[in-house]
Amino acid sequence: MPRLGPAIASAAVLPLLASGGMLLQDLDLRFRNEFHSAYISNTTGGIGETRPMLTETFSGRYRLGEWGSVGGYAWVRSALTGQKDEFRRRAFDCFEYGANYAYTWNFAKDLGLYSYIDHLWSPSPGWYERSTALHAIVLEQALENPYATPYYKFLASYYPHRWKTLKLGLRQPYGILVDGLVATPYVELICGDRRRYKSKYGIEPDETCCSMVPFASEFGIAVTYKVSEFVSTRLRFRNWNLLDHSARVQERERDEPWRVCWLPVATFAVDITF
Repeated sequence: MPRLGPAIASAAVLPLLASGGMLLQDLDLRFRNEFHSAYISNTTGGIGETRPMLTETFSGRYRLGEWGSVGGYAWVRSALTGQKDEFRRRAFDCFEYGANYAYTWNFAKDLGLYSYIDHLWSPSPGWYERSTALHAIVLEQALENPYATPYYKFLASYYPHRWKTLKLGLRQPYGILVDGLVATPYVELICGDRRRYKSKYGIEPDETCCSMVPFASEFGIAVTYKVSEFVSTRLRFRNWNLLDHSARVQERERDEPWRVCWLPVATFAVDITF
């Protein structure tokens, strides 16, 4: 997988820059280990597994002052049960690497537009019949304010298949009880174009005139707690619902044990920053 070389090299070099004699005060590094009672993609909003999984993420971000920040990450996923052993191995079945840029335009007091663009590569070496890496662009924007933050996340896959997804949401963090404890409730509407819809459910959507079909929703809450200067935890409860009628009919008729029209999920993460 020659295309993974730059991403792997970046992940290896970032810790050296941070602590190997070239201390960069504007470089933030983080390692996250996260347990999932089931797996829902944070990017596309699709169900990946209905049994427990584990993910690890190593990420770095370099602050550019008033010019925003640049960053990158390496992510890996593993299954904790044999639900799909027929199709893939359990350990390290899927990887993802990305390079991104973020900028917040503060155009009034307590009001700003956060923008994030990412290019991701996602190979699945653990899948027995899937060897081609997914290439995609992710664009996210949020109108940050003290009351309720509307946002969207748009993903456009361009290789090896072309399809798009769009998540529209509302979120807002609230400090609760003690210092360092923050709760963020959220709600999302998940949409997909006709190609994405058909690849997931095997049929064309009923509303074929719509380029982005709303087919699922998610709501939940994420509770984070800063244990110390370098360690924090996150407990997240997610409730995923398949909304589209034709998709629900198709899902119920599937002959796989992981078919679902409704899925509650809990995740627990430990973050180490340095």
